[in-house]
Amino acid sequence: MILFNDFEYESKKELTEFLNEIDSKNALMLIELSLIHASKHGAFDIDESYCIFMCLNKLKDTMLEKNFE
Repeated sequence: MILFNDFEYESKKELTEFLNEIDSKNALMLIELSLIHASKHGAFDIDESYCIFMCLNKLKDTMLEKNFE
């Protein structure tokens, strides 16, 4: 099974286990994949996409500054 055309998992149990143990870095990566997928499928207009990805970049920069793993 594949989520967002990029994230593959074997079963719902595997996905649930992953999500229960997910760290900040992987959580942000999964959010980014979901937003890219939604954007490619026309979920947002250009201004909404810009806003979302600027906010995402801000979160990523903040994580790098604080050395979240």
